[in-house]
Amino acid sequence: MVTRQTSVLKVVVLTVATVAVLALGGLVAYDRYYSTKYASVRNLTIEDQPLQLAMNGPHIGVYSYGDFIYEVEVTVMYHEITAIRILSNRSTRQARQAEAVVGRVLAKGNVNVEAVSGATVTSKALLKAMELAIAGGC
Repeated sequence: MVTRQTSVLKVVVLTVATVAVLALGGLVAYDRYYSTKYASVRNLTIEDQPLQLAMNGPHIGVYSYGDFIYEVEVTVMYHEITAIRILSNRSTRQARQAEAVVGRVLAKGNVNVEAVSGATVTSKALLKAMELAIAGGC
């Protein structure tokens, strides 16, 4: 014999299961959207720039995708990158993490460095802006 409590319990379980399935479907859709939207930036190739051709002084580079604009100032002196300033970046935690690429570029002496794990898209955008800055100074 089915009691009223059993019927109510079945409705609650079915409702919770439906909500869980819809939420999971939403997460999968969001993940696919995010992966596709930023794949082109995540897969950017960062090219070494011939520093021997770059003029001494600061050079501005800008890279944008979507609504985001990344702007950097790269100073080249006597064929070496001597300073990098980030002029425009997003204000997220990942964007701040991505700024670690500045130290990597200065240590290596060129822009072809590894992106920051967990902030790959922003790292690549900043590196592309640095590449464009140096290319513009040649």
